[in-house]
Amino acid sequence: MCRKDYGAPNVREVGGAIEQLALTTRYDAAIFQARARGAIDRVSAFEARIQTESHAVLSLDPDFLAFFLNQKNALYANYAMLVESEVRKAAALQDDRRRRTVEAAMFGSISRSISYAALALDGNGLSSYGLCSIRISEAVCIAAATLLEENSYSFAVRHANDLVRGIMPPGYRAKWNDRHKLAVVKLANNISAGTGDNQFPRLLLEDDGDRTRDRFLEVHIYGPLDEQAFLEFATPDPDAYSPGQTDLCRIRDWATAHNRPWRKR
Repeated sequence: MCRKDYGAPNVREVGGAIEQLALTTRYDAAIFQARARGAIDRVSAFEARIQTESHAVLSLDPDFLAFFLNQKNALYANYAMLVESEVRKAAALQDDRRRRTVEAAMFGSISRSISYAALALDGNGLSSYGLCSIRISEAVCIAAATLLEENSYSFAVRHANDLVRGIMPPGYRAKWNDRHKLAVVKLANNISAGTGDNQFPRLLLEDDGDRTRDRFLEVHIYGPLDEQAFLEFATPDPDAYSPGQTDLCRIRDWATAHNRPWRKR
């Protein structure tokens, strides 16, 4: 029997009519308010940057990334899969329980197939999740990525009453090609007539190394990722003294050998 590929389940869900209408309604309201505040030109410039230049960035520790890149036919695995396969230890019981509860509430049975990234404009991810930033292929994101307005845990706390009943509040997620709408919904009120283009990257992803203060749009990517999905690397300087110096050199050398852009972060 012929089987048809209906695409990534997260993309199908977010592409539903209810989600699309709710997002468009919130987006139209944000644009209306920006126009009333006299900030529509700057909001439109921000939106255009998001639509044409933003990308998904995965953050990993140097030791894990160096190991992954140098394993033949390796597939990137998320936290749940690494724990289940006994590649890494589980987090402290309370943290592990919180994480698995949120993932189950957000994604149900597909939670173990979801990788988490952040939306960025400058190639730099969240240092609190790993010092190495990896830019993910646009083709992968179009096929398998959706976005959430904020960190999953924060979202789950704010919408716990709905999620515990199996209800995902509509309008807080977007397909990859609608990411500019979600960014406007979240951030338009933080943009004034005096906001400069150079402020957009920091506005989109606010990172100071503390997860409790990180502010970003979370990217959810369904399915396995191999090294072909990794387009660009940004790491600390491997030539400077660092506890992970050897791993950082291995990452830089792998990128050079495979013709992938690498830069110091």
